[in-house]
Amino acid sequence: MRKYLFFTLFLLSGSLLYSQQIVRIGVLDYSKVISSLSSGDSRALQEIDRLVKSYEEGLDNIRKDIASLEEKKLYFASQGDDFNALKMEEQITKKREYMNEYSRVRLQNIEDRKKRIMLSPEFLVQILREIEYIAESEGFSMVLNSRDPNLIWWSQSVDITDLVIKRLAPKN
Repeated sequence: MRKYLFFTLFLLSGSLLYSQQIVRIGVLDYSKVISSLSSGDSRALQEIDRLVKSYEEGLDNIRKDIASLEEKKLYFASQGDDFNALKMEEQITKKREYMNEYSRVRLQNIEDRKKRIMLSPEFLVQILREIEYIAESEGFSMVLNSRDPNLIWWSQSVDITDLVIKRLAPKN
């Protein structure tokens, strides 16, 4: 009877060990995902592209104004009209100062907007959906950020960064 009980316990313990789920852990470089999106054409970043184009157009207009003022200055200087040439030089200096301030303010605005978009709930949900899809389809129980200082080593076979980036890339 003892043998029978021992054999039954042995089978039960073996089946319990066999039925335990093996945990697979994936690794993701979240900052690489974010930077790949900021250089791509993600729908969330179309507004940033519009702001950049507007900034560049404004900068081109200022440069054209400066070029026009420089032509006028050269004309007045060639005519010996030092008074008007000096006025043009003052206007050129003011326009260049304006261009520098315009660039500083607009670029800061673009960066701030980019950060708000990258941290918006909709954007983060989109990224998390894709991470979840890849993790579930590849059989991972957990995904860790590769930038975590407590993560010491991992195999490239569990790195899902490129798969997530590919899923987030705009479909052509």
